[in-house]
This record gives sequence, C-alpha cells and structure tokens, in this order.
Amino acid sequence: MDVAQSQSLHRRARGTSWYADLADLAASLRQARSLDGRLLVVGDPDDQPWHLTAHLDMFARYRCQPELAATLAGERDLLQAGDDDTVLFVSQRTASPLVLQQLDDARGRGSAVLGLCTDDEELAGVAQHCVRLGTAPLHLDGLVAGDFEVATHVFGVAAGRRPPRLSWRGRRR
Repeated sequence: MDVAQSQSLHRRARGTSWYADLADLAASLRQARSLDGRLLVVGDPDDQPWHLTAHLDMFARYRCQPELAATLAGERDLLQAGDDDTVLFVSQRTASPLVLQQLDDARGRGSAVLGLCTDDEELAGVAQHCVRLGTAPLHLDGLVAGDFEVATHVFGVAAGRRPPRLSWRGRRR
C-alpha cells in the first residue's frame, strides 16, 4: 500500500470509533520523542513491523518531522534503549515474555514505551500508552477491513500529521 492509499484510508477512518485511539497514540508518539534519542519500532520476531517503520521514516524525511525517524529495532537495540529513546511495539501477536521483559527494562531505564496490538493485556501493563484493537473487523465508511495492517497504515498517517497550530487569534493571553 502506498502513501496515497494510506492517506485515503486515514480520511475514511476519521469517523470510526477506533480512530481516536490511534490518533491519541500518534500524539503520544510525537510528544514522547526526544530528538536526542531514537524511535525504535519493534514487533514479534517472526512478524517485524518493517512497513510501518518505513512509513514513519518517510514522513520524517518528506514532511520534515525528525521526531518520526524510525529504526526497526532488534534485541540489541532494546537492550541499549535509554532515557532519550521511544520504543513502539507493534504486533497483532502477543508479545513474548522475553520481549515484554526487554520493554519493561527499557522503560525502567527511562525509555517511553508505547504499543499497538490486537489484545495484549500484558503489553498494556508495560507500555505507558497502548492501543488494543481487538480482533473485530474495522469498519471504514462502507469498507470492512479486518486486517491489522490497515490499522498500522492509519496510525502511520496519523503520526505523520502535524497537530493544528493555533492562530494568533486563538491564543490565550
């Protein structure tokens, strides 16, 4: 799926019940990011979120949003994650005990830990912000999408959107 298709899905998803959760997670990602640290994206070892990582990295370059520059993380990256890093776990599979321990350790070293999963209670207990989509189909304005990948595309576009700025008229004194 290319960026134009992802943006189309994003527009269609705005009215859904789960879109607000993805948009909130995207805002948490942008807020948690330290430009001195890394954005580490990790998933199940057999199902790495390389596509989402590529989309985030593309938004970092083309929309001049360095906070979205992402690295597909391996075990070594997680073991070295520190207080300037943000770790985003993305998987429709339940996180393994080893990955959960590594995420918890990274959080203990000061990393911000976020998650996007189907229904992983243990991950939700480790992450500061976690969206659990469940396994129900996603309804998009007449389109039924039961695919977790659709949600990751919508999330990627939401993360790449700049929050609206207040005009000088909208600012409080």
